[in-house]
Amino acid sequence: MTVPRCLVIIPDRNRTWAKSMGLPEIWGHTKGVENSRQIIRAAFDSGVQHVVLWAASELNLKKRPLVEIRHLFRLLKLELRRRLRQPEEIGFRLIGTWQQHHPDPELSRLAAELENRTSGFTDKQLTILFGYSGLTELIYAFNSAVSARTEVTKESLHQHFWTGFLPDIDLIIRTGVDNDLHWSDWLLLLQMGNAVIYPSALRWPEFSVAELNKAFEYYGKHPRKLGA
Repeated sequence: MTVPRCLVIIPDRNRTWAKSMGLPEIWGHTKGVENSRQIIRAAFDSGVQHVVLWAASELNLKKRPLVEIRHLFRLLKLELRRRLRQPEEIGFRLIGTWQQHHPDPELSRLAAELENRTSGFTDKQLTILFGYSGLTELIYAFNSAVSARTEVTKESLHQHFWTGFLPDIDLIIRTGVDNDLHWSDWLLLLQMGNAVIYPSALRWPEFSVAELNKAFEYYGKHPRKLGA
């Protein structure tokens, strides 16, 4: 089985799953976080080096009800505390503009501590996108390059992108897709140019390790052609 080096997951339809189960919508996010643990672990165990999980977009944090946003922050902080209590040899990065919309000193502290503790682990790296917009990142990188009087090239922009440490994306998994495969908010614009996209009809809380392996099999049958 061919395994991607860099895997991006768009974990959609948490709320839809909760409603189908007769549960409050925010419970879908709780189940989604629980499921993320096993899928991330399985991906790394399979040989993936980079796992990128898009936990919330910038628009999510601007438009969703405050009670839902607070729940997302609480779940993320709980997960970071868990990772600090049960350390793994996995590098960690938290990327996004969440601090601009909903400042949370505790989340900042937890993220910084986990990033510092895991900075030496490069074989396996987990990146969480939270309050992320690819367009916002692009504008920031361009302005930063101009301010530094750097010639704007793909290579120089890498130095100014928040996600410039990531390699090109090999495989993107989007869950909860029912004849509605679409892109979102300029996600990882610099790295996604030749990525293979795997649409899964399963909603994120239902997404299983077996489905992850199906995605890897799909990737192996659809290699990136890189313009050839």
